[in-house]
Amino acid sequence: MIEAAYPLLYARDVTEPEIAAGLEFLEERRAAFLAEELEADGEAEEEVEEGEPAEGEHAEPDTPEHRASMQAWIQYARALFSVAEFRFVD
Repeated sequence: MIEAAYPLLYARDVTEPEIAAGLEFLEERRAAFLAEELEADGEAEEEVEEGEPAEGEHAEPDTPEHRASMQAWIQYARALFSVAEFRFVD
């Protein structure tokens, strides 16, 4: 996903250091968000009944790991949009 984002946002290929930095960022943020999710799940011991997805909808896993991963990717995407390279045209 990192390799796909750079051509879309910056019209160039991603470099190896950028891939390494992106993976490190995602790993750190995922771990932090997962810790928050697990803490929140421990505090609120309520069970929510799962319904069937409506036609055309895809059922997504509702696990702390999935939510943490999605939050990390959202934060990474926001970081990519905030760099000066995205805001200025040569």
